[in-house]
Amino acid sequence: MHRALAAGAAWQAAAAHVADSPQLQAYCEHLSFSYATGAPSAQMLEASAAQARSRQRHQAERAAGELGVKMMLPLGTCFLPAFILIGVVPVILSMLPEALGL
Repeated sequence: MHRALAAGAAWQAAAAHVADSPQLQAYCEHLSFSYATGAPSAQMLEASAAQARSRQRHQAERAAGELGVKMMLPLGTCFLPAFILIGVVPVILSMLPEALGL
């Protein structure tokens, strides 16, 4: 993109070089304001990087929350029935003759 701008291409034509990368497009959108107004680009890139880090952290926290829910499925389908069959049923069966008076 820098080479295209240095060669005299318009901003839209130069920005087409990063169209296939969503991360670079976000930075490109922030830099377009800097390019149009002459504002310092370092501050724009720092703000864009802070937004990207915040978005990534939010996605990681959401994925961690979803993982906790997904981990309950094996517990409910495997461990709890096994505990009932191995731990609870034998205790009940051993108490059954005494309860029935046999």
